[in-house]
Amino acid sequence: MLSNASILKEKGLHNRGNKLLHKAKKLAIECENFNILLEIYDLILPELSRKEGLKIIHEKGRVLKKLENLLAYREINFDMNFGKTKVARQKSAKQRLKLPLLQKEELALSTRAKGLFHHIKSVCFFLIDDPKKSLEHLVKRKNHLDSSPEFLKVNLSSYFSCINNSMVTYTSLEQYEKVNGLLDELSLKLDDKRSFTPNIRSKIFRIYVIEKLDLLIKFGHFKEAIPFLSKIEQRIDQYKNQLSVFRLSIIYTNISIIYFGLNNYKTALTWINKALDLPKGFDEIDFIVFTKLFNIIIHYELGNNELVLHLERSFNRYNKQIGRTFEAEIVLIKFFRITIPKIDNNEEKIAAFKKLKSELIEIFKAPQETKLLNYFDFISWIESKMQNRSFGEIIKEKLANNSKKN
Repeated sequence: MLSNASILKEKGLHNRGNKLLHKAKKLAIECENFNILLEIYDLILPELSRKEGLKIIHEKGRVLKKLENLLAYREINFDMNFGKTKVARQKSAKQRLKLPLLQKEELALSTRAKGLFHHIKSVCFFLIDDPKKSLEHLVKRKNHLDSSPEFLKVNLSSYFSCINNSMVTYTSLEQYEKVNGLLDELSLKLDDKRSFTPNIRSKIFRIYVIEKLDLLIKFGHFKEAIPFLSKIEQRIDQYKNQLSVFRLSIIYTNISIIYFGLNNYKTALTWINKALDLPKGFDEIDFIVFTKLFNIIIHYELGNNELVLHLERSFNRYNKQIGRTFEAEIVLIKFFRITIPKIDNNEEKIAAFKKLKSELIEIFKAPQETKLLNYFDFISWIESKMQNRSFGEIIKEKLANNSKKN
């Protein structure tokens, strides 16, 4: 738009050029595109009277101040390296919360700066295990984005990231109605091909599918998931090239878990193989280890006993290569390698699973051992084998009991 305005003015069509510049200025103000706004001021300044010129110079000074302020928040956001351990991340987050620019919203001079202010604080509070304060800032950030339709149009990626972070936080607070509300909102937007670019639609798809699958698994709604799976399985090929390997692996694995919950182990195997066949171009070792372990469990359910023994040896080699020695994994693999082959009848099987449950419950008391539980409810699966009941039934019963207690 600016280049077209310059060309018009060079050709002597000043009125048309100025109209275009006025339109560009209005849009730049609405979208808080400060760099473009400064360019526009430089283009119109030579043609103005002294009085009008001084007014523009003062405007330019205010814009420069807002730009410098925005860059200061960007610098804080860009330097969000919190460390690898939880202790290091919490220490870094607490230090960042003490920064002068993060003390009150009024210090952020633009909507974009306010968005970063709330984004940074939401991340920091989440890291120091204060999800309520984190959510408070996420809601404010979303409100800032919602307040300006034109501003929102050029910040859609940030908007949907905010929705994603809100769902993660609502989940940690067990506010599942809020999560479902946001999922419904995303579902409607997923079918809106006119308002969003392919990249934004792939982001909506990724957020919607991962969070929806996670919720269905959490509540043991495996049968209820069937219509949803029919809908998304057709769309995965459409978006898979725009998804990271890690996120695609999460989707494949969670679909596998749902089929596992339906006792459809062959289809569960198909989907976990899709995850295992992906190139491991990500550093989420915990998740890679889980997919390998879950693959063993599926083969156990299929009765592929010889393959289970082969896979557990492969699993041990992999863990040895990466120097991984988590007790929960060692106990589970030992169970498949030593205990399972010795079982002759149902009573022995129930006793073996009962012993495994006791061992794992004790092991999972150590925080560093609970990583596997982020991906799969091992205890409920073990209980389903002990009681000869479905995995989903056990999960639903536990949730119902917890609701009564609360």
